[in-house]
Amino acid sequence: MKLIGGILKSIRPHQWIKNLFLFAGIVFSGQFFHPDAFVRSIAGFIAFCALASGTYLLNDVVDIESDRAHPDKKNRPIASGIVPVGLSVAVGIALLFGGLAISFGLGSRFLAISAGYVFLQLLYIFLLKNQPVLDILAVSAGFVIRAAAGGIVIDVPISSWLLVCTSLLALFLVTEKRRQELARIEIENGELQSRPSLRNYSVGFLDNMAMIEIAATMVAYMLYVFSVETRAKFGYGMGATIPFVFYGFFRYLWLVHIKGKGEAPTKIFLTDISSIINLFFWGFTVFIIVYLTK
Repeated sequence: MKLIGGILKSIRPHQWIKNLFLFAGIVFSGQFFHPDAFVRSIAGFIAFCALASGTYLLNDVVDIESDRAHPDKKNRPIASGIVPVGLSVAVGIALLFGGLAISFGLGSRFLAISAGYVFLQLLYIFLLKNQPVLDILAVSAGFVIRAAAGGIVIDVPISSWLLVCTSLLALFLVTEKRRQELARIEIENGELQSRPSLRNYSVGFLDNMAMIEIAATMVAYMLYVFSVETRAKFGYGMGATIPFVFYGFFRYLWLVHIKGKGEAPTKIFLTDISSIINLFFWGFTVFIIVYLTK
């Protein structure tokens, strides 16, 4: 049971929340209640969950030594020895093939973007992880691929605004994650062997990056809201979602800079009540505008 629990923990089901980006396509295209589109989106979500979990296992195997030097990551099942390395690799490869098999059933275009996602993750694990700036861009690109895959799986045009806003939001979240990892090490006077890429950064540099990204994201979102394309579909209704976006960003900055959180963005979105409520009302407002105001 301990081994099974270790495997389940290592595939990180709490991180599957990231794959909700696949549903952006079906929500904003107005096809959420179309049975075929909904089933295909669910299947795409499952495929990416399998692909992501497979890469998590392989990443933990590659990082086993640095994880053992980390105050928290040393307790991960693979680093602590609960799950053998050989079994981790086998399960990881099986999940990758399983995810690609599901992708194959969803069409050649979805298989191609799924394979591209796997290639990017492997490139990150073995090459880009310790390259300054490229590591942040690589992780952020994974979110953009998810959003694009959500459009491909139901065969709807992929909004350029959707991709721009997704990429900027992802850059912001990944930058703040790196910032908090580095800040924690500096506060605790720790060593950087647990994440060598952090040697290439300073807290000030990452703060500057984050400020540029948050400003760009807010501007891009407002341009999307008031674009000709959006107004043609929804009128000026999407403008009602702007306050939720602004509050969400400022709440996140407060959590990072005042409360010292941000090392685990998914944890914030799963546990911070204010963020959860804000996301709910943003989603509810979008739903009303897309589906009930036509």
